[in-house]
Amino acid sequence: MVRTLSTLALESHPARAAHPAVSVFIPARNESGNLMPLMEKIARAFQANHLDGEVVLVDDGSTDATWNEASAAAERYAFLR
Repeated sequence: MVRTLSTLALESHPARAAHPAVSVFIPARNESGNLMPLMEKIARAFQANHLDGEVVLVDDGSTDATWNEASAAAERYAFLR
């Protein structure tokens, strides 16, 4: 089952830009422990380059805590979908 954070993200952050300048799609399968460090790096890159961007994270059938960590990251990072 493939899941995305789009619905959760839009409910959590209704003021998000409708048309971001950059979209990054990331497939994630059993990436527990790797998502927050990755989101921190992406946040720094967006900020350093003055980019209005989004990250679309796709949980590709993980059997670990990837979905839970992605949901937590979506609460922290407005760009995560």
